[in-house]
Amino acid sequence: MSLRFKLFGAFLVLIIVPLVVLAVALYTLVTDLIEEKHSRQTELTLRALSQSVGFVFREMNQVTDSTIASDAIQDVLNDAYGEEVEDIDYLNLNEVQQKFRELLVYHPSVSYALMYALDDGRIYRIFTKERFQAMPYERFVGTRLHKQVLERDGLPLWVGPYEYPELTGSEPVFTQIRVVKDIDTLQNKGILLVQIKHSGLESVFRYFRYRQNQLATRFFIVNGNGLVLYDSGGALNGKELSELAERPLEPGEGYRSVRSRFDGQDSVISSIGLGIENWRLVSVTSWHALSSEVLLYSRWVAAILLLCLVSALLFIRLFANRVARAIVQTVQVMGRVERGDLTARLPLQGNDETSLLARGFNRLVNRLAELLEEVKRQQERKTRAELQALQAQIKPHFLFNALESINALAVQNEGQKVSGW
Repeated sequence: MSLRFKLFGAFLVLIIVPLVVLAVALYTLVTDLIEEKHSRQTELTLRALSQSVGFVFREMNQVTDSTIASDAIQDVLNDAYGEEVEDIDYLNLNEVQQKFRELLVYHPSVSYALMYALDDGRIYRIFTKERFQAMPYERFVGTRLHKQVLERDGLPLWVGPYEYPELTGSEPVFTQIRVVKDIDTLQNKGILLVQIKHSGLESVFRYFRYRQNQLATRFFIVNGNGLVLYDSGGALNGKELSELAERPLEPGEGYRSVRSRFDGQDSVISSIGLGIENWRLVSVTSWHALSSEVLLYSRWVAAILLLCLVSALLFIRLFANRVARAIVQTVQVMGRVERGDLTARLPLQGNDETSLLARGFNRLVNRLAELLEEVKRQQERKTRAELQALQAQIKPHFLFNALESINALAVQNEGQKVSGW
């Protein structure tokens, strides 16, 4: 593997990977902190809101408590008027209805009220609604609600919108059903049915609208089967929560919070028991709105970090190329020197370590050339000395031979040969 790839690999493993792991860990930690903080705040909000919502229903319970104990109700149930309401003259009919209304008119949320007499099934209408026909008592007796109301033995039973439309109608109203007893004998004499408008709940949720505007939060009242009885936004009334949320809410009175997709959006779903029937108060907050500020900061940090990483990659690329190019050039020049070209030199650029290496290499080649030149001069001097020594040995030998030749000619009396004649 080349040095360039080694440098890139080291940069990726030692810098890029730890930064990515750190970024993922920090993002997970921040999202968990946001979700936990939101969960704590939402729990306080839901507890306060559940108290206010519960107060609306408890107030209605107190109103009907006083109503069923009133003389007007007791007289009607004990046949003080002696005739069916449908058959009496209008004066008596208005008198009966007026006495009922005097008991409930001071509660502005009441929209409809009637009472069934248990002995003969007569219907006493207190407040009427247009285009709504009350269920006959004979049919009401055959419903599961009738049995539940009797089992409550005078305690109120609340029915939400869309749960029993054949009895309560299709309007978004909450209906209270309870047994009316004879005060003296405590015998069951009738069943009172009172409906309250959404205005009471709207006044409660109005104080929490700021959360809807700031964090895109919606509040719901949901029954035990997941049917949306009330939507603060008004768009999901009558919908099934199981069709809207990917993760179902756990039943119970305690506080629950989970992050899931709701109606196609990533959301935080929180709920708490209302203490009324099996209803739960649910809040749904858009995760995008909840984490928008943090996500904005995260995007800026990610953009800056990405810019830094790109700059670092460009730097490491240029640096690695420069180092690799310097090494390759050094190897090439070393090959020339190895082949005997002692004039080869590395170019000097900058003052970094590669330049120091080039200077050292050039000094080494210069020193090598000087040593080779010195060896050459020494060899030349040695050769001349040897020649001189040989010359010194050769000259006496030839002189001795010449004298010996002359002596021999002289002895032979050949003087002319000696003189060269």
